[in-house]
Amino acid sequence: MGLNDTQGGFVAMIFKYCDDNKLPLLDLKDFIKVLQFVSDEGKAELEKAYGKISTTSTGTILRKVIELQQQGADVFFGEKSFEVDDLMRINSDGRGVISIVRVTDLQDRPKLFSTFMLQLLAELYATNPEEGDLDKPKLVMFIDEAHLIFQEANEALLQQIETIIKLIRSKGIGIYFCTQNPMDVPASVLAQLGLKVQHALRAFTAADRKVIKQTSENYPETEFYTTEDLITQLGTGEALVTILNEKGIPTPLAHCMIRPPQSRMDILTELEIDSPGEQIETGIKV
Repeated sequence: MGLNDTQGGFVAMIFKYCDDNKLPLLDLKDFIKVLQFVSDEGKAELEKAYGKISTTSTGTILRKVIELQQQGADVFFGEKSFEVDDLMRINSDGRGVISIVRVTDLQDRPKLFSTFMLQLLAELYATNPEEGDLDKPKLVMFIDEAHLIFQEANEALLQQIETIIKLIRSKGIGIYFCTQNPMDVPASVLAQLGLKVQHALRAFTAADRKVIKQTSENYPETEFYTTEDLITQLGTGEALVTILNEKGIPTPLAHCMIRPPQSRMDILTELEIDSPGEQIETGIKV
């Protein structure tokens, strides 16, 4: 919510008060009710037990919560909570299930999208045990339009995302960020990504050329390519790829041709989107 230290401490105090008095906070409406209570008839009671309460802080927090609420946050933050275990289901044949979380309606609400993704990653990290270096990950997440996560994220949110990305691999979970421009991902997060697949970038302006130069410098140095030039010359089905080898060292950059998967490369129909039970043949065994 972009709160300062004082306001963040006040929110922590509210949660402490609710825990001590066994008051459930199930959704944003409950949180707003508690805020209104502690700034009015309950103010004297809380100040006696927890310290001075600033009316300015409660007003600021209330406005931040209402802002999230207007973006539709009640849909995500309430009961019943999103079940992260549903993302790791296995069918009777031992195959993994590909889950598509359709959040296209949130593209114009980046703050809500980034908050939801942080909650999802944090819950995955908190609920999964340490696994070490697995041969195969338990879950692989592809986050499309990843720039929406960072577009309006404040410093505190970016720090949380960076911390989780650093540590979640030990839980057997892989994260892929998909975005048109790698500069959309903060450098602190970009540095944690071991596998990079770069498609073509085009230079139409001086700003574009600057981005391409920065992008090329994020890849291992190579004697075989002039990376800055090659990025602009890639065609359909071509990409520059670097991965981590068995020792965790980035491999030299390789100019690759992509082999299309054995699946239907097409837009989902409205019937397929609206039918949760629809089985879409992918030809992929997880």
